[in-house]
Amino acid sequence: MSVRVASTTVQNLFSGQPISVSDGNGGDFVLSGQLVLPEYQRAYQWGEKQLESLLGDLSDFFSDSNHTQHDYYLGSIILHQAQPDENTDTNRQVSKLNIIDGQQRITTLALL
Repeated sequence: MSVRVASTTVQNLFSGQPISVSDGNGGDFVLSGQLVLPEYQRAYQWGEKQLESLLGDLSDFFSDSNHTQHDYYLGSIILHQAQPDENTDTNRQVSKLNIIDGQQRITTLALL
């Protein structure tokens, strides 16, 4: 099993655009699929404190005139690319990107 690391934007993540990944050894890989919350993930639990913290960070970042010089760092998001279910219609098979870590942040941004 190998671990691949990539950087992308939230816009790309939500739009389903493929994410180009390099394995560090000259090999390229594309990560793509539909974002999915696996059933074993905990329920959404962010409260007012966490929401205010994220919104404050975003407000500070976007009100700073230097924000165009670098991207906002949301933190690590861990995804697992699951292969399509072999028992489904092959014309509808879509890879899934299981959200392993970062579910609260991704859900909050999707709600915003």
